[in-house]
Amino acid sequence: RAFRCRSPVRRRAPYLRRSSCRSGKERLSPPRALQVARYLVGSCTMDSMISSLRRLAVRAGAGLARASSQASKPGVVSGADVSLNTIRDNPGAKKKAVRVGRGIGSGLGKTSGKGHKGQKARAGGRAGPFVGFEGGQTPLYRRLPKSGFNNANHIEHQRLNLDRLQEWIKQGRLDPSKPITLKDLYDSRCVGKALRDGVKLLGSGAQGFDTKISIEVSRASQSAIEAIERAGGTVRCVWHNKLGLRAAVRPEWFAKKGRPLPRQALPPPRLRKIYESHEKRGYLSKGEVESA
Repeated sequence: RAFRCRSPVRRRAPYLRRSSCRSGKERLSPPRALQVARYLVGSCTMDSMISSLRRLAVRAGAGLARASSQASKPGVVSGADVSLNTIRDNPGAKKKAVRVGRGIGSGLGKTSGKGHKGQKARAGGRAGPFVGFEGGQTPLYRRLPKSGFNNANHIEHQRLNLDRLQEWIKQGRLDPSKPITLKDLYDSRCVGKALRDGVKLLGSGAQGFDTKISIEVSRASQSAIEAIERAGGTVRCVWHNKLGLRAAVRPEWFAKKGRPLPRQALPPPRLRKIYESHEKRGYLSKGEVESA
């Protein structure tokens, strides 16, 4: 990769100048060295050509030795020597962050490249005062009217129809001889995993429902209650808060955490009339309390 410039070659090769040679040496890339070798073949004698090629080979060997010595330095780790205490990024993989405001010599001193005054010179000024800022005009989210609201008292029950319940009993996934609880419905996948506020039993498929069962759900429609009781079964509606619903569906979770099962909470005042009504088959109705 290196070639010693001598006067006969320099005179004949215009691209080898003394100004570009330090102490009589010129660093050549492999294509450049091949060009010089081709030039020597056509313009030099055999002895001078052989001596020049020999010098090229010596310089190339010195370059390889220099590269191998650099690979053995502490900053460069070969693949065979990689371990937990020597693994690091390749040299040049991490670039240092540009330090602004550290003097005029860097070109980014004083104002740090932001110029003088104005909104864009302030901290966070380029992004705007707030998200959705439109330069001072009324932003879109304020130009459009509001609509709707979020009801804080909204209750979201997962629906369960009688035809699906009948199908699960026929397939043997649910045992009608035992009381069917929320845990049985959850474990058999008769209801999904997202039980936000419980399960509501609906009357779709009430005409074909003929199995005597005893079921416990969060709420039940009037048609579902009539269909189950017509078949000789019973319905019991029980309210659970978030923690109580988890205890009813996954009691093993509390055992795994080493916690006792929580006591069943009473329904809030706005729902107490529902669970105290015998028509809704609430668990706090007089008939249920007297039987308990």
